[in-house]
Amino acid sequence: MLDGLGTFSGITGRTWASDEPIFVPDVSLSPDYLEAIPGVRSEACVPIRCEGRPVGALNVESLGTLEPSTLDLLERCARALSERLSVVGWGGQVTPWQGAAQASVTISELTLEHDAATQALAALCAAGGLDSGALIEAGAGKLAVRSATGPLAEVLAQLPGEELGRLSALVEDMSSCYTASEATGRGFVGTESLRAFARAVVVLPLRSGGERLGTVVLANSSPRALTGEDIEPLELLAAHYAATLDASSLVARLRRQAREDHLTELGNRSAFDAELDAAIAAPHTSPLVAILDIDNFKAINDEQGHLIGDEVLRVLAARLTHDFPAVSLFRYGGDEFVLFISKIEPAEARELAESLCHAASEVLARYGSSLTAGFAQSESGESPRALLARADRALLWAKRNARGLPVFAPPVDEAA
Repeated sequence: MLDGLGTFSGITGRTWASDEPIFVPDVSLSPDYLEAIPGVRSEACVPIRCEGRPVGALNVESLGTLEPSTLDLLERCARALSERLSVVGWGGQVTPWQGAAQASVTISELTLEHDAATQALAALCAAGGLDSGALIEAGAGKLAVRSATGPLAEVLAQLPGEELGRLSALVEDMSSCYTASEATGRGFVGTESLRAFARAVVVLPLRSGGERLGTVVLANSSPRALTGEDIEPLELLAAHYAATLDASSLVARLRRQAREDHLTELGNRSAFDAELDAAIAAPHTSPLVAILDIDNFKAINDEQGHLIGDEVLRVLAARLTHDFPAVSLFRYGGDEFVLFISKIEPAEARELAESLCHAASEVLARYGSSLTAGFAQSESGESPRALLARADRALLWAKRNARGLPVFAPPVDEAA
């Protein structure tokens, strides 16, 4: 038994999941070791197999140093245990609630950065003893299958929009809908095309905080009699998955908001700093950085109003991101923007600078303004702060001597 441990957790979990013995003479050197008893020095673990697959693990922990021969002895003990289990029975049949408990651990660990939908569907299928599943979500004003898994994945992915709508509507005010023990008949509304391939169907709503997030459809390619005892754990798992999905979406949204300027929808100063650090640290790059300043922006706010000032920022951001998709553009604060390109040749950089200031001036002319920019290209060993400081000095010089134009900072040696 791996009570409460997820897959690959600790040395015992990794042994069971990999179906390979593990010998650790010094647990202090193993990143997989999970301390349960103080003072353990060595650990050895071998899988226990029944019917050709791992069903558990036999683990030994020692306060002294174990010899490699311990692993051989442990494997003999595991084989003897397996043989005995094959006689007395090893509990190979997992109850619906046991399956739900295992699936719950998987669902709790999901994040949006990974293929969460596929993993959640696999966990739900395993818990329900079904071989296929699909996640239906609303996008661009219509329902679509976001993810599908199992032998019926292609069938599920190609369900007509009308059937997706009917399946979702079935559980609008219910916790589930399923085919029970009937395996070959017409089934229920919404399963018309699916029923030609699926011998069992379960439909579960995804709700969190009173909001409908989607629908899960589980199916089986062979006859499968379903009862309330099978479905109740799946209803709980669907609610758990919806809550996990909702929480992950909230975290992702908060992370995005923390790195986004609300007015222009560009990345903010924090996002720029992080991306510039990563670009400079990457090999074989020489990032180009620029600080862009809207000329006479205070006068625009004072004479035309702050709403017009906000409009200037939005319009300029939209024009530059549209015309220069290869450039990473950020709002740095107030009337300043910053941009960088991770790799560009000096000649191309000057051509880009001129084109960018010209495009900006076309937008800003109607407001009686223009764009002045200070550019700097990274040199070997230069820190992000030093690079940005050179661009800032170039901008200050341009504001005094070449307003409305791009100015490049001289190389570090010349500047010194």
